[in-house]
Order: sequence, then C-alpha cells, then structure tokens
Amino acid sequence: MSQNKTKADLQQNLEASERRLDELQSLQGSGWKKRAKRIQLLGWKYVHYHLIRRLSLNLDARVSLFTGDTITLPLNDVDAKYLYLFGTLSPSEMPLVKYILRNMEEEGQVFYDIGANYGFYSHLVHALVPDTELHLFEPQASVVTYLEKNFLETTALVNQVALTDHIGEVDFYEGFTAGVSGKSSLSSKALERRPEYYKKVVVAATTLDEYVSEHTAPTFIKLDVEGGETSVLQGAKQILADYHPVIAMEVWLDREGRAFSEPAVSILLSYGFQSYRITGTGELQPVALDKISNSERKYENLIFKKP
Repeated sequence: MSQNKTKADLQQNLEASERRLDELQSLQGSGWKKRAKRIQLLGWKYVHYHLIRRLSLNLDARVSLFTGDTITLPLNDVDAKYLYLFGTLSPSEMPLVKYILRNMEEEGQVFYDIGANYGFYSHLVHALVPDTELHLFEPQASVVTYLEKNFLETTALVNQVALTDHIGEVDFYEGFTAGVSGKSSLSSKALERRPEYYKKVVVAATTLDEYVSEHTAPTFIKLDVEGGETSVLQGAKQILADYHPVIAMEVWLDREGRAFSEPAVSILLSYGFQSYRITGTGELQPVALDKISNSERKYENLIFKKP
C-alpha cells in the first residue's frame, strides 16, 4: 500500500492526473496527427495498453494510482484503462473522487464498497484515512483474486458475495471474461443491450442487514452495481432506518436506465434521505427527483444523506 500522504498531496496528484485526462479528451478522434499527440502525451503506456487490447492478450501490469498505491490489474479489462494510463478513474467519476477527497475524514469511519470492482475507491479512502474500516463486496471470482492481492497489506475485508434482497444464491451476469468487468450485473434486463459480453454464473448472495448483524455498520456506502441497486437497498431496511450512512450511488439517467434507478432513489427518499448532485469541484447541490430524471447525462453519482 501507499506511504502516508497528506490530503494536499493527494489533491495535487489528482489535479495533475485530471489535467492529463482533459488533454486526452481534446485529442480524441481519428487521424495520425491526433494519434501521434496521444502517444506523445501518454508515451509507451498508450501503445502498450492498446496493443494488448487489440491482440486480446491476458497480461497483468503494475499500476500506479494517484494515491501512491501500486496495484496489479489485468490490462485486457477496459476498466483498467484509466487506472493504468492516469492513476485514476474516467472523467465521469471525478466529481465523486473529489467529494471523497473533501469529506471522507469526517464521513468515512466505516466504508462499504459495494460493487468494488478493482477497489479504486477503497484505495482512495485508505490513503485519506488509513484507519478507516474497509468492507469490499465483489461477486466476480476473477476480480476478487486481484482485490485480495492488492489489499493484502491492509485489514480490509474482501467479500466474494453479491448483495441483494435475499440470502442464498443468485444468478450473476459477469463481464470479466469479455474484458468488461465493471459492467457485470445481477440484472439480466440491464444487459440486454450487449448480451454477447456476459456469462451467466451462480454466486453467493446475502443482504446488507444480514452482513451488518455480524460486522460494524457503515458510515459511508459507495453503491454501484449496474442496475441492481434497488435489490441491494431492499435488503438494507434496518441500515437505512437505524444507521443513516452517507450513500454515494450511481444513478442511470437515460430513458431505459431510469427504470432501474428511479425505484432505488425512491427507496432512499422514503427513508428521509436528501438527494444531492456533486459539482465538478466535489461540492454538493440539493437536487429533486424530477430534476434527476430530466438530466441529459447518461448516468452520474449522486450523494444521499439524512438532513
């Protein structure tokens, strides 16, 4: 894991990564001139990554995050792209990254990373507040192998389980084999757009309420399970009623996606949570449900807090 860094160090590192991200965005498009400029910006990493993806090679790489952590990731997974090239997530995740940088020291005593994927947010929280209790939830066995390796030197609890509304087993549609692990989901309907990417497997399942009966309740939950958020929250009634954690949840905003996200948002509002949009600087702005639904964005992370 990383050596201790101050919050100012992390903010400075993130700003440097974001500048490079912005520059790459300005160089998108076809043509050899733009391609040459992308290579000039990112160097051999850019060529290395795209060669591995083009040849479908199953190769791992050591990846340096802006937090100072060095982790191992499979480069044939598209979810490793921004981590490998920039040490952080894609531009759409930047508001949540900045919110966590601003607030985790006050809100993150017990962090639940639901839909952890490769654990970027848990690495960020650990770098900010090293004594935070980390609980990661990820059903994909192949991804869990990387999590266990990368969090070996911490006290993080890595749980190979799907959180849903019942205890036992559940069908899971995994995308790791096709190199899209971050798009895996419990919902077959959520995957109808690109069914060729996914393989149906059966995984262990439990509820958040059952998990908390044997572990410390969360003070902060990051919830991103690709259309399965409603089922997770239906299995978390006691947590929502009694513990009131801060919840960062991915909300789908396009016409098809709203059918999955609006029920999850409604559950949180029914328990008295207020919804907030995260600004580009990581600050919060209250936002009503109808304003969320009418957004032109495809998805975004929203914060839900008790007033």
